[in-house]
Amino acid sequence: MVETLDDAWTSEPLPGEERARWNPDAPAWRAWNRMSPEYEFCELVGALVGAVKPALVIETGVGQGFATRRIAANLPRGSVLRAFESDEAWRARLASLTFFDGETVVLSDEPTPADDELATADLFVADSGFKFRFDEVSRWAQRAKKGAYIVVHDTGHGHPGWTRPPQAGRADRDARNRRHPAAEPQGVVRRPAVSADGSGSRPRAAGP
Repeated sequence: MVETLDDAWTSEPLPGEERARWNPDAPAWRAWNRMSPEYEFCELVGALVGAVKPALVIETGVGQGFATRRIAANLPRGSVLRAFESDEAWRARLASLTFFDGETVVLSDEPTPADDELATADLFVADSGFKFRFDEVSRWAQRAKKGAYIVVHDTGHGHPGWTRPPQAGRADRDARNRRHPAAEPQGVVRRPAVSADGSGSRPRAAGP
């Protein structure tokens, strides 16, 4: 398992499973270390890029780049990934990598996207530090263009200070499923292209 930023960008070994870290009775996620996103999350994001074919992807919380590399690998020709890292020390290290070419894969000098960047993104992958993430998601929800997608990491397991306790999430989900049996997958939201009255609407939350 990789332990540092340099290790992560130099090589990518097989991830380890996280059953002991989270719920021992749940299907085990896999991850590279305690700082990395889950392998399954990264694969989902890469597959979504390939399916949606966004012209502009914004990712916050680059870190060790496990999701970033999969986004870049699935970008359609002519598309752009604009990446953000809120940790200044990590951002300085990332800036030295040739992976970020400044054209197709761009590392921003800023810690968080501006409103106009969120407004033009076709896909927003939110995995920044918690003190930035809620504000970023809120600003996206207010400005996202019709048909845009958002994927938010850490929407489960009751992450302190970010998500509601698992019990509340399960109660919300059960109540929602009774109203809307075909609920969308947790953590992935698309802003509807057209609402029932034809005027468009705010994105509908998915998952606890």
